Amino acid sequence: MSAASPRRRISRTWWIIGAAALVMAVAAWILFGRNTAVVAGAPMSGMKMAPAGEIQLSAGQLSQFGVTFDTVKLRVLSNEIRAAGVVTFDETRIAQITPKFAGYVERLYVNAVGQPVSRGQPVAAIFSPELVSAQTDLLLAGRLDRTLEQSPVPGAQTGGLSLLSAARQRLGLLGIPNSQIDDILRSGKVQRTLTVYSPFVGIVVEKNVVQGQSVSSGMQLITVADLSSVWVNAELREADAGGVGQGSQATVE
Repeated sequence: MSAASPRRRISRTWWIIGAAALVMAVAAWILFGRNTAVVAGAPMSGMKMAPAGEIQLSAGQLSQFGVTFDTVKLRVLSNEIRAAGVVTFDETRIAQITPKFAGYVERLYVNAVGQPVSRGQPVAAIFSPELVSAQTDLLLAGRLDRTLEQSPVPGAQTGGLSLLSAARQRLGLLGIPNSQIDDILRSGKVQRTLTVYSPFVGIVVEKNVVQGQSVSSGMQLITVADLSSVWVNAELREADAGGVGQGSQATVE
């Protein structure tokens, strides 16, 4: 009995030590777990924790964070896009004056960029051997037509009219208006120079010819633009292109 008693005392001691260690471990877990939860959920300085996880902010904090309040209302959302633009000509209001024959500019009536011109205003007087030849044919056809009017031969007058019509058409294809063709027939003389007129009203924005210069068929002499209406070409970013469409309003500054 005396030998068994020390063994029991040793066993009881180890049991007490184990129980105490278990109790300390549980207490430490509870203590440190609660402290961690409090630190993680701690509000910012100056904030007050309200029940159910709500946070109360002061007036200064509301101003600092940019928090604003407004009444809920129904309205149309709009997005303002700002872009740089360049004022340019309306491409539907531009005309180029070009001769349909080769020759030499003997007189230039429009000789400066910025000069206003009206529809039908003389632009340049051009001497052209081709026009002289066409006028000669026109006068010969006119004389033949008057001669055949008195001919007793049936159908002769029709032939004269055909030649005169062909001569008039030739000058018309060269850009000579009917009023000038009638003047040539009325005077019976070949005009040394024929005038090119502006087909458009506007401002001279480009001039590529000077007096005395030789010109070719189709050469661009003068460009006229109507500036009563202009375009503004704006450059949009790719991200803003989808917000603009036909009919969108724009304010130009």
